[in-house]
Amino acid sequence: MQLELGQKIRELRHRDGRTQEMLADALGVTSQAISRWEANGGYPDMEIIPAIANYFGVSIDELFGYENDRERKVDAIIKRSEELHRVDWGEDVGIDECIELLRDGLIEFPGNERIMLRLIVVLRDAGFVREGHHSLWDKDGFFTPDIERHRRNKYWLEAIKLLERMSNTSSGETLYDVRYELLLLYDCVGEYDKAYELANTFPILQLSRSAALGFASNGIKRAEYGEKYLIELFNELVNQMIATLQLCKMNYEDDTALKTVENAIKLSETFFTDGNYGRFNGTLVQLYLYLSSLQWRSGLKDEAFVSLYKALDHAKAFQALANEKNAFYTTPLLRHVRIESGDINRDPLTLAEDWPWWSFPDTSDIENEIKADPRWAEWVKRTKE
Repeated sequence: MQLELGQKIRELRHRDGRTQEMLADALGVTSQAISRWEANGGYPDMEIIPAIANYFGVSIDELFGYENDRERKVDAIIKRSEELHRVDWGEDVGIDECIELLRDGLIEFPGNERIMLRLIVVLRDAGFVREGHHSLWDKDGFFTPDIERHRRNKYWLEAIKLLERMSNTSSGETLYDVRYELLLLYDCVGEYDKAYELANTFPILQLSRSAALGFASNGIKRAEYGEKYLIELFNELVNQMIATLQLCKMNYEDDTALKTVENAIKLSETFFTDGNYGRFNGTLVQLYLYLSSLQWRSGLKDEAFVSLYKALDHAKAFQALANEKNAFYTTPLLRHVRIESGDINRDPLTLAEDWPWWSFPDTSDIENEIKADPRWAEWVKRTKE
């Protein structure tokens, strides 16, 4: 303890540009005492330890060198939970082990925001995997979650309690993440008054980080931030087109749904003018899978399989980005933006399992029919190559 404490006091003193005399005056001891501590010839009385920590603006744990050990343990818990959660995705495999790991982590490190937020994400996904997300059409033909069913989802209820607790203690980006997760779960369980109050704490679109960063730079950097903001806006536009489409049953009673998805795809072609879609390839996979189900329902069976193969093409293009370390968008308005590829999954494609991505309307009535078509088996085979 002497060695670590003496070294730490000296490091902190040098960090802050303080002399031994300055520290001694602040603590009410002699400069010789400070020198003795730093030379490992003794150590402060325990009563003075909080004053030393306060003087340097650190915790007592950090003063004794425990903070790094704590962070290493937390990092190990988070890493292991991510490994388990990756296996869990879409399947009920290892969920209990992952939840138990994180709960034990909170016993060892009470109130640790990283562990708590990680547990919330796992509980949220466990709720989807084990209980499911169920929707209804109301009497006016508008989409609504099956609130009564969702309010019995024990995973979501536990996650909401944790999120509400964190919303009173968190700050910065963590607080934003907490509010976002809480807003999604309030919607699922029908807590609309709370959701409305929470939604009004979010910034308006113009104040996104990418937009703001454009005012904090110049030249090529400003162009880069402006282009990133443009990509964000385009992604939000396409996602909102689909989200709005799914709100009303009437959109599926004519060709509105089919035309909307086609228009979203056409819009991407005018935005990424040279066909280099970058990460948007992933969104196009979703759009084409969804389009195929709408086409099949409309009797456009050949077109449905054209869409399935286009989904496959974009999936392979997206996956190929994992091997690109320094790729940029090449569309003129985006050419200063690097394509981020570090988190792209290299695992085998799961398009057949993901089809049709969005189940609006319910596809159970056409699923057996499309999968009985010989072309389906051939397409599935191609996705595994």
